Amino acid sequence: MAYLNGERCFNDAGIVAAYAQVAQLAPYLPDGYTATSYYDSQQLFVQGVAAMMFDGSWSISAFEKDAPDFNWSVFAAPPAEGKDQYITFHMDAAIGMNPATENADAAMLFLEWLETEAFAEAFGNGVPGFFPVSNNIPTLTNPVANEFLSFNSKAAGTDIRFVWENLLASPEGAPSTYSVMNDGVIAVLAGEMTPQEAADALQEAIASWYEPAQNCGE
Repeated sequence: MAYLNGERCFNDAGIVAAYAQVAQLAPYLPDGYTATSYYDSQQLFVQGVAAMMFDGSWSISAFEKDAPDFNWSVFAAPPAEGKDQYITFHMDAAIGMNPATENADAAMLFLEWLETEAFAEAFGNGVPGFFPVSNNIPTLTNPVANEFLSFNSKAAGTDIRFVWENLLASPEGAPSTYSVMNDGVIAVLAGEMTPQEAADALQEAIASWYEPAQNCGE
């Protein structure tokens, strides 16, 4: 949140360090990685060509569908030395009621059911890798989903993906934060940009339209 409210700039030491960590991965990526699609990466992983893949719990069903006999597990990316472990566990989807509906009572009854332990368990097992927001941790039958969920209790906290919070709402004609960030990653991996240059490009792009970034760090 410190980035979103302007306390920190998008080219501070934290962002530079993140790009620097990315640069260290370059020797371990496959040939032609800049043209490797997300699906290509998944196939390299399930075929055993890639030993590891950076991905999220949302891919559980895809892996099980494409390679039902694939034996795999997961681990959380380790934190930088001396830093606490945080896990990205954010709201992905939600269901609400249209206030103008003529069926408010029925809609409320359905929404109340969504708060039950029965729904939490049905949803968690019906859509492996997507987890209901509930005070009661559901009993999950998928071992990989259970492993993903266990990361939360082992971490110092659950962070957010700040790009998803406000920064995808750039006005028409303004630089896309997501694209600038990805372009920076590719340029750093290819040695075409330093981590500092990539962070500076990100800060410049965001500050061109996002007011908190225009006077950040002051």
